[in-house]
Amino acid sequence: MIKFFRKLRLDFIANGKTFNYFKYAIGEIVLVVIGILIALQINNNNEEKQRVKKEYEIMTNLAEDFNNNLDNLQRFIDTIYPKWKNRLQRNIGHIGVKDHQLTVEMKGDIRWTGYYKTKIIDGSLNSILSSEKLELFRDTKLKNMLTAYPSEINEFKNLESNIEHYVLNVQRDVFRHYVSLADDKFFDSIIKLKVAKSDYEGLMNNMYYQNTIIGNSLVLDGLKEEAQNLKSATEEIYNLLLENIENNPNHNFKQ
Repeated sequence: MIKFFRKLRLDFIANGKTFNYFKYAIGEIVLVVIGILIALQINNNNEEKQRVKKEYEIMTNLAEDFNNNLDNLQRFIDTIYPKWKNRLQRNIGHIGVKDHQLTVEMKGDIRWTGYYKTKIIDGSLNSILSSEKLELFRDTKLKNMLTAYPSEINEFKNLESNIEHYVLNVQRDVFRHYVSLADDKFFDSIIKLKVAKSDYEGLMNNMYYQNTIIGNSLVLDGLKEEAQNLKSATEEIYNLLLENIENNPNHNFKQ
């Protein structure tokens, strides 16, 4: 084919058909340009297909993480926080009670010095934000919300850490000065006779300890409110992810 066009061009020049040669040359240039444009378009289409495919894969992974976060937050809001609050309130209710008035159940309340931490999954999101993968997303609103999400997680986790610090380094520190671990049911009666007796009354009359459990109860209210805020942000992003997934040509995502 190339030899044919070269021979045709030479014939035009040899026969003095300069005008026809120019028309031929222009036509040849146009064909080359069209060929280049077609090749570029094919290349762009292939690149776009790859982008859309990668975007879909990343979004489906993120959607799974955000759905898990929603489940975890909802479980804490509906079940864990009320249970936790009730434990603290029962403990506060034992303030001022004399040793001889304490039942086994009441001592069990006082001996509980626990806390709970919500599992927030953010590994995939952090990986995306620390790379150029986020640029694959075309939804500007979604990109902005994903970028802001880690700061909302940090606010929530900071409150959780405050309670954890209080329990581990303040509440339990005072607790150890008044309550014998040998009171635990796993220790036999001989050991219990040898060790110092627990002073539940002294513990519950200690103002520092009282402020600790009352403070934990107040911080827990703030933590629950922050969990609600994080849940709302998580839900909004999750729904936006589903919307983008459903509009993606590769969609076969099942909720």
